[in-house]
Amino acid sequence: IKEIGKLTFYKCNSLVSFTIPSSVTTIDELAFYKCSSLKEIIIPSSVTTIGKEVFYDCKSLELITIPSSVTSIGKLAFYGCDSIESFPIPYFVKILFEENFYGCLSFKSINIPSSVRSISKLAFRNCSSLKSIIIPSSVTTIDGETFSGCKYLESITIPSSVTIIGGRAFKDCTSLKMIEIPSSITIINKETFSGCISLESITIPSSVTTICEQSFMNCSSLKMIEIPSSVTRIDGYVFCDCTSIESFTFPNSLTTTGRGTFANCSKLKSIIIPSSVTTIDSASFSGCTSLES
Repeated sequence: IKEIGKLTFYKCNSLVSFTIPSSVTTIDELAFYKCSSLKEIIIPSSVTTIGKEVFYDCKSLELITIPSSVTSIGKLAFYGCDSIESFPIPYFVKILFEENFYGCLSFKSINIPSSVRSISKLAFRNCSSLKSIIIPSSVTTIDGETFSGCKYLESITIPSSVTIIGGRAFKDCTSLKMIEIPSSITIINKETFSGCISLESITIPSSVTTICEQSFMNCSSLKMIEIPSSVTRIDGYVFCDCTSIESFTFPNSLTTTGRGTFANCSKLKSIIIPSSVTTIDSASFSGCTSLES
């Protein structure tokens, strides 16, 4: 046997454990799809490819051995595997595809090898037990919603190799207290840190030129943020509902503020607007009940 074909054990709900023979090189898509009782699976070193949705929604899966021979893990391969606490990503995997580990609720930590170049969208979304993650310097792209909903994620190290952080990448990471954006980033995309209610401080590097809409919306613990003079555009509702910000200074490079930029920033007492600003859009300071100057 060289391949476990598509849908081979589809919804085999009584299957508890399985050892894949050493002749197999490929586990095709949906092979163990929704095997709800599967707790353990051993994958031999002959396997190089794990297809998409192979272990999709295997909610009882606790123990899995992934050999270093594996070079590709397909989309949604471990989606909804609620019981896996850790996962050794093989060294030769280059891309973490869309929704690879979406909803792996028991994940506490993960080691991304230095072979990985890109982390695709939703790869770790709603991994609600994940507390820390180190991204290696080989990674250049963190796609949209990658860590969205990882509510216990406290710290993350983003290397300077990363040039793109997609929209909503860290949305609703409610335990994240601090993050340093590397100087390789030029755009903070839409809702990147929206709903990070524990975020107290953030450093925006001088490489950033654009802060897109709702980037820091509802970061209710954010007290201070410095915008570098490189920023020429701040879009709508960027700091909306940031109820701990007390003061803010716009950079001299800015010409326009977006709609509702500081809406409902109830503790905002003072703001300095430079002469470079020619347009203040509607509702920019709506609900700023403490604003004095």
